[in-house]
Amino acid sequence: MRWSPDDRTHLLEEMPAEVTRELLLQLDPRSFGPAPAARLPENTAGRYMTPKYAWIYPDMTAAAALDKIRHTGQGKETLNWIYVIDADGKLVEDVRLANLVLAPAESNVMAIDDPELVSVRATDDRDTVLKAFEKYDRGVLP
Repeated sequence: MRWSPDDRTHLLEEMPAEVTRELLLQLDPRSFGPAPAARLPENTAGRYMTPKYAWIYPDMTAAAALDKIRHTGQGKETLNWIYVIDADGKLVEDVRLANLVLAPAESNVMAIDDPELVSVRATDDRDTVLKAFEKYDRGVLP
């Protein structure tokens, strides 16, 4: 059975700390996904981040990127920003979906004129994250 990251976190939060600690030690780390929220302190950005985001590669054209999003975008929590990741899964850029749609089909996604990449750390506290949302006028942040 595969649980969503949010469901796993809620379950682990309801269990006694000793049971949670023992389960986390016995489970295969690959079953958690990118960053298990239950391992992060309360009121940190990581507790609210989702692994359900749309991503593309830096060598893609706008047309190829949009095709990938059409095929993989179902069920993503947000599609207004698309994350550009390298082969190792490291975030290198983000691009607004609107700018991607309006770009010439053959243009490279890294050449699309878009605001500078802004991100927060999973361990950043709530106030730091809220300030970043406000400062950069963003609805989502990687």
